[in-house]
Amino acid sequence: MDEKIVKYIINNPLRLAFGIFLIWIFSGIIIWFCFESEKRGIFGDMFGAVNSLFSGFALAGIIYTILLQREELSLQREELRLTRDEMKRSADAQENADKSFKEQVELMYQSNVIAGKTSLLNTHLAKYEILKKENSSSIHRNFETQRIEKLMQEIQELTSKQT
Repeated sequence: MDEKIVKYIINNPLRLAFGIFLIWIFSGIIIWFCFESEKRGIFGDMFGAVNSLFSGFALAGIIYTILLQREELSLQREELRLTRDEMKRSADAQENADKSFKEQVELMYQSNVIAGKTSLLNTHLAKYEILKKENSSSIHRNFETQRIEKLMQEIQELTSKQT
């Protein structure tokens, strides 16, 4: 059957039922006019076994449909379980990525602090060299020496934290 017709029948079950009803009525009219009244009963009795056969087929169809639905539900449950597992793995990976990102940000921050302090240290070293060339007072040089030592100690502490 054409797919459009099948979709039309599935989407319009009342029309299908009405069509079957019309066929039933039409067959009754044909039997009424084609057979005499005595022979109509005999003719109808011939279809008793066919009615039983079609009822059996209908029951078998219903059982088959239930089995198909059961199988489909078990497949759907399995798919849901797999989806849950995948979502859990995805959430775990996201948490790990978040932790790694936070660690990376912290390391970048410490690296920037070290770079800033190193730049400041270089500035004080240059200033110390200028004071040394100009033969400035020892107080200024001692002050710069203390700043340099303090910065070197801070940089060393920060680098030891990173490793």
